[in-house]
Amino acid sequence: MRDLQHNEVDDIKKKGKKISNTIFFVFLIIISLAVLSAAWIFTILFSDSLDYKSFTPQPSEPSVTISKPHQVFTMNQLGQRPFLNGKSSFDPDGGDITGTWTLISSPTNPDENTVVAKKSLEYSAPPISAERIGRWVYQLEVTDDEETTNKAIATVMITK
Repeated sequence: MRDLQHNEVDDIKKKGKKISNTIFFVFLIIISLAVLSAAWIFTILFSDSLDYKSFTPQPSEPSVTISKPHQVFTMNQLGQRPFLNGKSSFDPDGGDITGTWTLISSPTNPDENTVVAKKSLEYSAPPISAERIGRWVYQLEVTDDEETTNKAIATVMITK
């Protein structure tokens, strides 16, 4: 009879321990949620820079990379075509990108703004000639499938 009571006491102790462990873990979870909620409320109440964009995922802009962004040619290379390559550009979100090359400055027109290639990450400039001596500045604008854009500059210098 004594053994039976002793086993019952042990069972009660084990159940009591399980219950106390469960209560402890529930208490930890409640405290953690309270702390996180308080931090969130504090951030909303005391942050001047929060707006709807703070809670909305924003698209990341595409990365624009131009291989050999500064090229120099001489008249010894007559007829050779400067090649501008932006194929290393990418969208960090994994989306598709397109490129537009614009001639933004030339020796004859420093404020030029002429699109020379659309929907291409590559551009083959006109061949080297005596008429083309000077500094030619091109801009590659890359657009991703979310219509987010980024730009980079390439310079072609043609000397005598």
